[in-house]
Amino acid sequence: MAGPGTIIVALLFTMAMPFWMPSGAAGVNHVALPVILAPLVWAVFFVYAVAAENIARAATAITGIGVVTGALILISLAGG
Repeated sequence: MAGPGTIIVALLFTMAMPFWMPSGAAGVNHVALPVILAPLVWAVFFVYAVAAENIARAATAITGIGVVTGALILISLAGG
């Protein structure tokens, strides 16, 4: 879970960032910041998955974040 699971959820989280981040003065921050923050997001998820004492709770939290961000991406692609 700590390797492939966290990279998938981190990529989903990064793909969903432009939908909830405000655009900057030039209108590109909502695209540029997720690209810059992607390794940091992955590192946070990875360290949490590795360091958690309760692995089931870590898996549930990371999977929940993945489901919510995946749903947000699907809703935005559907036009809603």
